[in-house]
This record gives sequence, structure tokens and C-alpha cells, in this order.
Amino acid sequence: MNEKDKTCPIICILDDDSIDRMLVKRSLKMMESPASIIEAHNLETALSQQKVHSPSLYIIDINLGLDSGFDVAKSLLEDSHEKSPRIIFMSGVIHAEEQEIANTISSFPILLKPMNKKENEAFADSIQRFLGASENL
Repeated sequence: MNEKDKTCPIICILDDDSIDRMLVKRSLKMMESPASIIEAHNLETALSQQKVHSPSLYIIDINLGLDSGFDVAKSLLEDSHEKSPRIIFMSGVIHAEEQEIANTISSFPILLKPMNKKENEAFADSIQRFLGASENL
């Protein structure tokens, strides 16, 4: 990490699909404020990233292959040694019952995965608002 990166929030994208991780990463690069972006594809790699980088924000896919994004988020929060990381969930489709579960873990609504330029911009704006709001907590 360089000096600039030390002042940036560290965001971990947690998705089992490498193409979806790439699309989310592309969206995050559109944010006005810089962020260091790291990636994980399952709970094991996310826990490793947490030990090394201590991300301040996880963007977690609800469906991680065999794992539930909700269960993974709970494990990350339990394993957190410092300040608890913030969690935002994402999905290709949002169901009301999933939003109810997400609300018990995160105060931010589930985001749709970005698939085009307009969605990329909206996704980046949502993350930027979340980061700005959580700085005031």
C-alpha cells in the first residue's frame, strides 16, 4: 500500500463469480473518493483478507455458491478483532425475505449487481453515500 492508500477505506468484494467481482470493482472505481479494493471468493479468503487488510467495508453477494452471504457476513463480524466491518449485500435479484434477513445484519438495503454503465454509476453512488454516512457514525 502506498501513502494515499492508508487514508482510503478498504473495500472487500466477496463474490464467488470472478466476472461479477470485476463488474463491481469497475463500479467502485467510478466513486469520487478513492478506495482500496480487494477481492475474496469465499469465507476462507475473506477471513484471510480480514487478517491482513482489515477492510472497513464488505460488499457480499447473497448467494456464494454453497454458502449463504448472510452466514459469511455473520462469521466475518464474529471474527473481527478490531472495529466491526460494515456490510452491504448485493444480489442479481432482490426478494423481500432476503431484505428482511439483510436488515438484521446491515442497515443498508441490498444492492443490485451492476451490469451496465448506468447501473455502475448508481452502484458507485450508493457505496459513496454509504461510506459518507458511516463516517458520521
